[in-house]
Amino acid sequence: MTTLSPRRPLDSLPSATRLGPLGRLARVTFRHRGRTVLAWLAALVVAVLLAMTMGGDFRADYSAPGSDSQEAQTLLEDRFPSQAGDTVDVVVRADGGVQERQQAVRDLLADLGTVDHVEAVSDPFEDLAGISQDGTTLVAQLRLDVENPVDMPREDSEQMLDIADDASSSGFQVGLGGQSIVQAEQGEIGSEGLGLAAAAIILLITFGSVVAAGLPIIMAVAGLAVSSTLTTVVISFVDAPDWSTSLATMMGIGIGIDYALLMVTRFREWRAAGLDPEAATVA
Repeated sequence: MTTLSPRRPLDSLPSATRLGPLGRLARVTFRHRGRTVLAWLAALVVAVLLAMTMGGDFRADYSAPGSDSQEAQTLLEDRFPSQAGDTVDVVVRADGGVQERQQAVRDLLADLGTVDHVEAVSDPFEDLAGISQDGTTLVAQLRLDVENPVDMPREDSEQMLDIADDASSSGFQVGLGGQSIVQAEQGEIGSEGLGLAAAAIILLITFGSVVAAGLPIIMAVAGLAVSSTLTTVVISFVDAPDWSTSLATMMGIGIGIDYALLMVTRFREWRAAGLDPEAATVA
């Protein structure tokens, strides 16, 4: 067994540990670490420019050709197009009874009907089945021109929520329901943010150092910043749903942090064994 002396350079190790391609790459990036960081920033800028000039839109086909449900959907689109899309439920509760607030309800539905992708609006006063027995609550439906809720632009759903909020008052409450509304109401901090926060806490407890804990996360995020930006270029040529970015991000966070953590751990072990910073990085 070879005994390592303090600050021992890598060149003094046995021949079995001579450099391979990754070791040579590590030595170059260590000696030119400023340029390496600039190269990553340049790659990010190039990725952003490509995304701005060549970026596409997420899209996916969730249909099941040949199935009974798909045949029924096709018939609806051909013969009853106004009934083929997804729906948004509009629930209104008026303290004095909805019949007394007909004009307010109709104004609300008219405003909601101006939102993009709203194909048709039902009239709850024509079908009394949509009014509760006590007369204080009614349900109306907005028929959308998109078949799947995931195809509804988030900004349009948010516009409907804003209209409902503006129409609500102490004695006149408005609520919206439906999958497209649920998607629009989801918090800005998704599972990816929670995953990063959990990883940061665990690494901080494990290493006891902000720098050692932050390096794996920074490396993972740096890789994701470039790859996720290039994703918008890829979808110009390949169909992909919008949720694919969340899946790729969680995989990138897990794999990126995992391998970065391995490298940081090995670096600390080699430093403890006596290698100088460059030799420990290469090793």
